[in-house]
Amino acid sequence: MELQQRVVAIDCETTGFGRHDRIVEFAAVEVDVGTGQVVDEIDTLVNPERDVGPVDVHGVTASMVSAAPTFEEVAGALGRRLQGALLVAHNLAFDARLLGQEFQRLGTAFDPGAGYCTLRATSQKLGLACESFGIAHADQHRALSDARATAQLASLLLDDAPLPANGTETCRIGYIEQGSRPRTLRRPGGTASTNDMVRIVSRAHYPFSDEALLSYLDLLDWVLDDHVVTAAERRELIGTAQDFGINQRQIDQAHRLHADQF
Repeated sequence: MELQQRVVAIDCETTGFGRHDRIVEFAAVEVDVGTGQVVDEIDTLVNPERDVGPVDVHGVTASMVSAAPTFEEVAGALGRRLQGALLVAHNLAFDARLLGQEFQRLGTAFDPGAGYCTLRATSQKLGLACESFGIAHADQHRALSDARATAQLASLLLDDAPLPANGTETCRIGYIEQGSRPRTLRRPGGTASTNDMVRIVSRAHYPFSDEALLSYLDLLDWVLDDHVVTAAERRELIGTAQDFGINQRQIDQAHRLHADQF
């Protein structure tokens, strides 16, 4: 497929998925869809200026981010890469939402555009989708590894099933003052922690094609990863479902069908 727009795969590791959560690591990988080759990439840990959230899931500890830049310090470098690009992510609604919240805190407009969601295209968790397409993806829940894998997956999917003409609106970001050499901090070597529940939900194949339900169930898996569903997480799930326009009947049906996989 020939696209005039630049294609950039993004991934965020976060303290959670609610309105007050923050990014602890992000990556953006620009890919040439025609060749599948990486053109440019950036990744960094981010100091969320609060607790880091579920370490058992993303593997990012407080000591890792203590010397990391804040989002404000790297927003210009990230914005420069996302501006005018077709954004790709595995659960684009989640990554776009958290990035939007970060830019909003800086008083900067963020419009992700239509983008392309590989979760919607495959109805599978990223690890399983990569396995289905023969893509190596060993370091799950690491932003750079996830973004690279998503970029490869998107290259294959877009080559087989081109986007419709009206589905390629690109990302638009308001003005950000950009330093000439932004400070970044890459995560140390080694893989993120993968407990038993992480391994179980990574095999999920969702029986839906509705983008809102897919995004909701992906967040539900995120909550289940650490074996604990807190009262705050329940409230955020309810609020997220409302934001996605999902009613209680749809939620109940999705929970039943989702549970049947395990």
